[in-house]
Amino acid sequence: DLEQRGSVGIAIRLSLHQVHQGLLIGLFRAQEREVVGVTGVKLFLRQVERDSGGHKSRARPCYDSAVQSLRHAELKTARALEHLEALKVELKRFYDSSPYTITRSDNVESGKHVVRVQMKDVSDRTAILVGDFVHNLRSALDHAVFSLAVYATKAVPKKRLQWPVLETPNDKALKQQTGGVPAEAVAIMESLQPYHEGAGEAFKRSPLWQLHKLDIIDKHRRVAIGLHGFTCHFPSAVNPGSWAIEKRELEGGYEVSLPPVAATLEMIPDLSP
Repeated sequence: DLEQRGSVGIAIRLSLHQVHQGLLIGLFRAQEREVVGVTGVKLFLRQVERDSGGHKSRARPCYDSAVQSLRHAELKTARALEHLEALKVELKRFYDSSPYTITRSDNVESGKHVVRVQMKDVSDRTAILVGDFVHNLRSALDHAVFSLAVYATKAVPKKRLQWPVLETPNDKALKQQTGGVPAEAVAIMESLQPYHEGAGEAFKRSPLWQLHKLDIIDKHRRVAIGLHGFTCHFPSAVNPGSWAIEKRELEGGYEVSLPPVAATLEMIPDLSP
C-alpha cells in the first residue's frame, strides 16, 4: 500500500523514531571508538590562493572539521526529532477535535444494522511535518556515510555515497554506495538491510525501507496519510467475536454492516493513533 499509493498509517509514522534510536545511536555512539574514532577528524581540502593581481599562485591544504565529523548527522537527527515532537502535538490536536461523525441505521432489505463512519482529513501541516521528519532522518544516514568515508580516507569522496537501502542482496551496489567507509561500519549497515526481513515483499516491513520510501514519495507528492485506527466497542454484547461483519470503503470513511442485535446495544467509539 505504501509503495502503490504513498499511504502510511499513523502507527508507522510514529514508530520511525526507532530508526533514530536503532541506527544512529547504536551505530555511531555505541561503536564510536571502534568504528569512527573521535569526531572532528580533519578533512583535507584544496584552498586556492591568488596574488595581488588575482592570478592563481598555488593551492595548499586546508581543513574543515565540521564536514567530516558526525556532528552534521546528529544535527539532522535532532532536527528530525523536533519535527516528530511537533507531529505528535498536531496529531493530538486532531484526535482531541473528535474528527469523525457516526450514524447508525437499520437496513430493511439486508436485515443488518449499519454503522457509517465519516472521518475528517488531517491538516496539511501534518503532511508537511511527516515529510520534514522523514527527510531529515534519511539525510542523517547519508551524512553519516559521507563522514565515515572521509574519516577513513582523509579525502572528499569522488563518488556519490549514501546509506544503502536494498530490497535484495547486492554486493556491487553496497560497495558503490559505501566506498571508503570502514569495513566494520559497512558490516553494520549490511546487517540492517531490508532484505533480511525475509523472502518476497517482506522487506517492506523494514523501518529503514519505509523511511527511504517515504522520503522519495515526499519529494514528488503529498504523503497520503491513512487513518485506520477507528474501532467500536459493544460492552454488553454476547460473544461479539462470532458476528458476521461486512465493511465497505467510502469517500472519507467506511460503512460497517452488523447483525441486527447490534441495534439494541450501546456502542462506544474509539479513535486510536
